[in-house]
Amino acid sequence: MKVALIYMSRHGTTEKIIKHIAEQLTGEVQIFNLADETFPDIRNFGSIIIGGSIHYGSIQREIRQFCKRNMHELLERRVGLFVCCLLSTRDSDQFERAFPLVLKAHSKASAVFEGDLIYNKLNAIERLIFNPSKEEQDVIAINESAIKAFVSAFLNENAVASTPYIPLKS
Repeated sequence: MKVALIYMSRHGTTEKIIKHIAEQLTGEVQIFNLADETFPDIRNFGSIIIGGSIHYGSIQREIRQFCKRNMHELLERRVGLFVCCLLSTRDSDQFERAFPLVLKAHSKASAVFEGDLIYNKLNAIERLIFNPSKEEQDVIAINESAIKAFVSAFLNENAVASTPYIPLKS
């Protein structure tokens, strides 16, 4: 199986998750960071996983543009979708707004993963929002069992369109 992993990552968590996903896939896997490669050619891939992070309530513009520009191609392939979001109380809402409805309905696996909060990667506004106490404490929340469940659902040949899997902290 030839799989394209398409992502955007502002602070690095989505990139970490993409790498975890890549390690669990067999066959040819190619990773495309939309920050570096704005127009990846996906025509030669049978499966595609798209992931981005939520900032200020939205997924990155590049992810939205990629999905819109490639909708026809995406709807002809096996697709998995995920978002990373630090604020777990609004995870399902964040996912619902991140991707087009038709793409969500078509996807074979979807997930909302909790994100990391690495204090030294935050800008001044983000530090005020996420850390009003001024404590420089990182939050590491990558849930490897949730990533494995997502990959398993994606690889399941009998999979039908799914609802987002919102993992609990382990």
